[in-house]
Amino acid sequence: MKSNRLFHPIMTSPLAGVTDLAFRETMRGFGDGFYFVEMISTHSLLNHIAQKKNPPHERFLPGEPVQLFGDSPDLMAEGAKILEDRGAGHININMGCPVKKVWKACAGAQLMSDLSRAREMMERIKSAVKIPVSIKSRIGVNDSDITVFKMRDIAQETGMAFFCVHGRTRSQMYSGKSNWDLITEVAKDSRIP
Repeated sequence: MKSNRLFHPIMTSPLAGVTDLAFRETMRGFGDGFYFVEMISTHSLLNHIAQKKNPPHERFLPGEPVQLFGDSPDLMAEGAKILEDRGAGHININMGCPVKKVWKACAGAQLMSDLSRAREMMERIKSAVKIPVSIKSRIGVNDSDITVFKMRDIAQETGMAFFCVHGRTRSQMYSGKSNWDLITEVAKDSRIP
């Protein structure tokens, strides 16, 4: 990354099968920005290391921001520390992925309905690493369970560097319209970017 700025006006989301090394290098050719590595499963990372195989973290260059997902605060903190030791410049905790296999693993958007575990995860990761930590979430699990304001408050209280919001619920997946009005409301009273 050319920029040392923590939060940059040009950012990409970490997208599986899209934000690979070739994509990020192409984006860097257009100028300075904050380009996330594809999200990495904590369980996969730790299993690869235990089996002495090349772990999935080999997909990033020193200093790049990496998104991590998992269900266990302790294992997430361990994975974040490993990624920091291997050169990651920033850890983003995925609390918004809606896909079935991530949801069933009690990770991603599932954390929107378990705010105490989400808090514990933020606290453990923040205390395990020296690099900046941020989160990405959705606005809630469904229209009757909008927890984005509580999630933002927890992110602020635990010292997250910034808070990314996908303006849909988990039940919407990627359909329908993003709720920009709600995103604006969340940002309006936020003490973090």
